[in-house]
Amino acid sequence: MSQQPNPPVFSIEKLFVKDLSVEVPNAPRIYLERDTPQVEIQMNTSANPIDEGYFEVVVSVTVTAKLAEKTVFLVEASQGGVFQIRNVPQEELEPVLGITCPNILYPYLREVISDAVVRAGFAPVLLNPVNFDAIFQAQREAKTQVQFGAGATQQEGTMIGLWSAAIVVAGLLASANAVALEFRSVTEPAAILYDAPSTKAQRLFILSQGYPVEVVVKLEGWTKVRDDTGEFAWIENIHLSDRHTVMVKVAGAEARQAANENSPVVFTAEKGVFLELVEMAVGWVKVRHNDGAIGFVKVSQLWGL
Repeated sequence: MSQQPNPPVFSIEKLFVKDLSVEVPNAPRIYLERDTPQVEIQMNTSANPIDEGYFEVVVSVTVTAKLAEKTVFLVEASQGGVFQIRNVPQEELEPVLGITCPNILYPYLREVISDAVVRAGFAPVLLNPVNFDAIFQAQREAKTQVQFGAGATQQEGTMIGLWSAAIVVAGLLASANAVALEFRSVTEPAAILYDAPSTKAQRLFILSQGYPVEVVVKLEGWTKVRDDTGEFAWIENIHLSDRHTVMVKVAGAEARQAANENSPVVFTAEKGVFLELVEMAVGWVKVRHNDGAIGFVKVSQLWGL
């Protein structure tokens, strides 16, 4: 008998605030200003090995608020995590430290930033959701262009080199849905979404039953959500369910009997189909079709995680 390969391992060992600083250089007179400041946000991610099978991933954000040339506040925060990742092929490892781990850390970073701004005496700053998948792909394309293009500058080479060192240890997938962006699903056959938390506000569009949405802001009776296109809108809480669904984003996603490429196909789901999330696996999601069929679909083929 051939020896079975060791199963992949992914676990969150520790989540922590690695760095946090708050500056209000023009206090206390700045609190007398009544104009709305302009807010600029810069973000950076990094990943580094710290021991065999262990990696540190850090997502950092700098939030600067200004009135003309006057700084209202400056908040810098870094949310870190220690992840154990073993027995994962390099091509699957890269998208995990670069996409999944930052997705796990980002909700905590949003809370740290919001709390820090409030404690500094200002209205909370809620960071918008970030598409780490798109960022990862853009960085990968940029790296390829610099490596194979002619005449790259020294600065470009340094930047890409740092990113390359990060993605060598990049990418795995969360094995549990307890630490993730918050998602809900639409309960009504045709739920109306508005541009403000009121039924008197402008109607933007309609979502069908089972549609997964990401929770951005919760109010009494209303929730601000984001859909798969990146659009933001308000929906009444009575039209949302705790049921976690995902949406197929590719043509003909194959659901397999087990979480590997060689496993038999249980069913095929077309683009736009909603599936119920059962549990997470490394690089895969166990889902249930409306007809009751259960299978494993690749994370990269789904939206709503």
